[in-house]
Amino acid sequence: MGGYNATTASGVVVAPTLSGTSTTVYWVYAGQNLNVQYSYCMVNNQCSPTATATFTVQGVSSPSMSITNYGSLTVDNLTGCSAQPGGPYLVYGNVSGPAPGCSGTTTGTPGIMFTKDGTKPGSGNFFFVQLIYSDTTTDTRTGATYTCTTSPGVDGAYPYAGKFSATSANDAPEAPLPSTFTTVSRTFNATMYLMWKSSTAGAVPVPLGYQIWQFSGSTTQSNGSWGSPTGSGGPVGSFVPATGQQQWSGYPTWSGPAITTCH
Repeated sequence: MGGYNATTASGVVVAPTLSGTSTTVYWVYAGQNLNVQYSYCMVNNQCSPTATATFTVQGVSSPSMSITNYGSLTVDNLTGCSAQPGGPYLVYGNVSGPAPGCSGTTTGTPGIMFTKDGTKPGSGNFFFVQLIYSDTTTDTRTGATYTCTTSPGVDGAYPYAGKFSATSANDAPEAPLPSTFTTVSRTFNATMYLMWKSSTAGAVPVPLGYQIWQFSGSTTQSNGSWGSPTGSGGPVGSFVPATGQQQWSGYPTWSGPAITTCH
């Protein structure tokens, strides 16, 4: 494993560079008595004797995430600012506070919460990374449709910023309900990754696993009021532990932040 470079701009697994006189090897997955053999051969096919070393690699034991799925959609009135108007929003959850992009504290019940499970070996920190795979909001009225789509990418920041505590994260996606439209619907698909990074000097983040989740719902305006939403959501399947046999060795990868465009 050459390393893992991740920022909001991109997250990539870096292949090792073997052209130098030395290279750094990272053990990402825990195991006991990992035997490594090494030899080299010159262009004339003369090879060195084989050197053997045994490593005992520690890692987070029994990693997982417990999921609290509140699973409801509501219409909530949120406080606006210069960046985003306030008013009614379709929310996966039931919250009060600022509209998206506005400062302030959000309170209430999120749509979903992820809490780490597992025991870390020594000092280090758990953290979360969320990738959005698809997110579409559609506003309709007679003779007009307004659609906002979100490109695949990391959700907001790396690491994920929607933390409830040092060991849990939550999400309550929100969509504005414009008074000029009669129906608003939204479909959302994302994956939350659980990560850990040892405090050992030179350590790289380690993937522990992921949970796919989604929701979809809609609400309709009648006589100036938005009705109770229909729809549901929650985890898709169960928590999937990371393994070295998965694509990108189980790491979350992305080429940019998730960006929303509307037309």
